[in-house]
Amino acid sequence: MRNIVLILTLALPLAASALADTILVPADAPTIQAAIDLADPNDQVILADGVYTGPGNAPVNFNGKRLVLRSASGDPNACVIDANGGPAIRMISGESGAVVYGIGIHDYSQGIAMIDASPIIQNCRLVDGRRPISCFGGTCISGDWPRFLNCRVDGYSELIDARGVAITFRGCQFSGATNIGMSVSGRCVIDGCRFVNNVSTVGFQLSDIQASAIITNSIFEHNLFYNKLLYLQGQNSRMSVYRSWFLDNVATELADGSSGATWLFDHCVFARNDTIGFYSTGQMTFTNSLFVQNGRQFVNLPIILFPGPGPQAALFNCIYWNNSATGVARRSETVQYSIVERGWPDVGNIDADPMFVDPNNNDFRLRPGSPAIDAGTIDLPGICPQVDLALAERVFDDPNTPNTGFGAPIDIGPFEFGAPFRGGPTPCLADLTGDQRVDLSDLAQLIASYARDAAGDLTCDGQTDLADLAALLSFYGADCE
Repeated sequence: MRNIVLILTLALPLAASALADTILVPADAPTIQAAIDLADPNDQVILADGVYTGPGNAPVNFNGKRLVLRSASGDPNACVIDANGGPAIRMISGESGAVVYGIGIHDYSQGIAMIDASPIIQNCRLVDGRRPISCFGGTCISGDWPRFLNCRVDGYSELIDARGVAITFRGCQFSGATNIGMSVSGRCVIDGCRFVNNVSTVGFQLSDIQASAIITNSIFEHNLFYNKLLYLQGQNSRMSVYRSWFLDNVATELADGSSGATWLFDHCVFARNDTIGFYSTGQMTFTNSLFVQNGRQFVNLPIILFPGPGPQAALFNCIYWNNSATGVARRSETVQYSIVERGWPDVGNIDADPMFVDPNNNDFRLRPGSPAIDAGTIDLPGICPQVDLALAERVFDDPNTPNTGFGAPIDIGPFEFGAPFRGGPTPCLADLTGDQRVDLSDLAQLIASYARDAAGDLTCDGQTDLADLAALLSFYGADCE
């Protein structure tokens, strides 16, 4: 009996695969919609290269079916749906797991429209439209997160029009935004993406209360934002930004947040941005980050500005150097173990040239003899540093430099001098089990380590405790694939 069960277990997926059909357009069906209407769940609809437009091709509706819609060539420049100013693709009946691959979508009002759907959109290009992603008044999620992988969006008004969104962008590029680069009112993960040459009011905003975003390994470059680059509009919302670059942008503020908003910038570079800096009534924390050559048009204001009562900011292991503004921060709570031009009266701070390798060409690694080497602190809020901005070991002892920081040897700034290459961590730093999600398995591992050992230590204090639980819960549900 056990053998029969085993054979059936192995055979069923093969049988499902064998039952899946391939429908070719235009060989087997004259239009995309005709092919989808013929298809059963798990079938593939494959488009020959060419331009598809008019009735039956735009809009197309998946009709609740879990399908694969892809181009034969995989080239989104050769296989194009031209929506003629209308909607292009609709998944509005819970199409969880549907796939769109290698297709261009042009001249659209809505590129991918979803209700309760969580498709995978991969290697697609959306050109000259209004809203690349739209969710009709509800949520885009149905048991999983919609994922946009290695896509490119060129020329659009607002990336997402939705409430309650939970969505992942990985390896995507966004350019040519004219209104709001991206607006999310739920949860969002952005990893390995590039925002370049956008001219709009706001770059990226969380627009609802208690919304959250994780941005990792991304680049914001050569953008003009008339207002804010990053904006936490909703109260008690949270944005965590890791290992990302902000270069040559123009914005009134790089970041702005409403009451109760919480920010964390870790291993980030802010260089040559024309801005007054950061403006928030919530808490902002910067660790191992770099501010250089900013504020060229705002020479009479500090680059980091925090109005409002009470402590607002904390900077650890940061470098603030060669900026045109007059100071580091206003009403800051803590600036420690940092290199600060003109000095800052707090623990471990240094007023000395950090000695970058080639700052004019964005090489902000440290040269031998830099005062930043082994001068930082390991006592950092938030997640433990795993790797530096170049994916080298973050904690590394240079044998030729005395340790003047606090705890284990760590450098000031985003790059660790002389450290060996380690490779990239998962985008979700709280993924303790390595299964590419922060979920119950990670929570179980942390609980198993609670008060016993440091296996669940996410906050660098050498033990697994309530602080680590809080850190994990802030990432809970994030997709790391």
